[in-house]
Formats: sequence, structure tokens, C-alpha cells
Amino acid sequence: MQGSTKPSRTHSFSSKDIGQHYDQFAWAYRRYWGDHIHHGLFVTGDEDSEQSQRLMLQHCASRAGVHAGMMVADVGCGHGGTVNLLAGEYGCSVLGLTISGTQLRLARKACESLNGKVRFELADAEAYDFQPASLDLIWNMESTEHFFDKPAYFRRVAGALKPGGKLVTLDFVPNEDRVSPPMAAGFSLTMLTTTPSGDAYTFRELESMYSDAGFVRVTSHPVPTGPHTVVMGYNQ
Repeated sequence: MQGSTKPSRTHSFSSKDIGQHYDQFAWAYRRYWGDHIHHGLFVTGDEDSEQSQRLMLQHCASRAGVHAGMMVADVGCGHGGTVNLLAGEYGCSVLGLTISGTQLRLARKACESLNGKVRFELADAEAYDFQPASLDLIWNMESTEHFFDKPAYFRRVAGALKPGGKLVTLDFVPNEDRVSPPMAAGFSLTMLTTTPSGDAYTFRELESMYSDAGFVRVTSHPVPTGPHTVVMGYNQ
């Protein structure tokens, strides 16, 4: 499949700058987002923010076929909420990666009771030395939009997955016209105008990047009652 032809964008920020941002504003993210730095899934409309965030995690876990004994990497693990759920409720062994030292400290504290099942590292996932064929699942919740070189990241993580392993991402995926649906299109515009390299990609563009990275199948699963899409890439 032909690779994405979208032109590259130069950026003046580094991964260190991004880590410092999350260090500086950790108090705000913690106050307004809680343990989970991602949007939620509202089924009845009566859920509070924490309940909706857990519902979103459970929806993604069900879609990805998460089960006990899986080796998982949560890339962009934030305050450790997702790691806590995957290890504590699903019985996975989880590696959490964050670019923020403050987030690292908060995540370790949140998962103290799961010693032996989880570990955290301060690392830039775009440069991280994943062990080859070591993971059953790589999990990105609303994080890949911010990466400087998404195709290179997909190639990197494809090599870290075991045969049959999966990459699951929760994304805002605009339609091919790039102006609908409204929230995904609006998010794409926000990322283009306010970040050095972020964007939201159509499924066709994502499928091309996944396929070029070596994934043999790519599927798209719009989240019910919400603007997100779960995108999954299947390793050989």
C-alpha cells in the first residue's frame, strides 16, 4: 500500500520540552482529569468523569481482547490509571512509559499495591528500545497524535510485538473530507494550529502507516456515543 504523502512539518520543540510541560502542569492535569488523562465514554449520560473514563478503558480492553497473563506496554501512561486497571482488574503485566518525571512519580504511587506486576520508566516512546517480540499488546490512549514521527513509531512498536500481537490506539479520526465528524475535524484543526507536529489522520492514512510498518491487518472501530475511534493493527 502506498505510504502517506502528507508533508512533514518542522518543529522547534523537543521531547524534553514536552516532558517539562507535563511536569509543570501536572497539578492541573491531576485536578481536572484525575487518574486518567483521556476522554470518557458516556453510555447513559449520568456517568461522572471518572466513571466515563473507566468505561472507555473497559471498552477498549474488550475490543482489544485483553486477558490475564498478557504482556502490555501503556505508552503515555500518565498518572498510572490505565496501568492500574490493566494489571489490577485484568491480570496483565504492564510496562508504563511516560515522558514526565512528575507523572512517573504519581504513577508509581498509584500502583504501589501492584508491585511485581507493573513497572514504569521515564522514556520517550519514539526513541525507546523495546525488546523484540516481547509484548502481546501496545496501548496508546489519545497519545499518538502528539508524536513527531508517527510512521517511525509504528515501525518501532511493530517489532516489539509477539506474533499475533496488537497495537491499539484511541484516536480522533476525521472522515476523508477532513471536515466531519465535527469533533474529530475540530481536533485535527486544533492540533495543526497549536502544536509543532500533531495532527489527526483519516483511517486511510492510518491504515497506510500501519501497513507500511508491517502490520498485516488494520481495523477501525468507532466508539458508540462518542467521537473517538479504536484503531487496531495486527502483527504477523
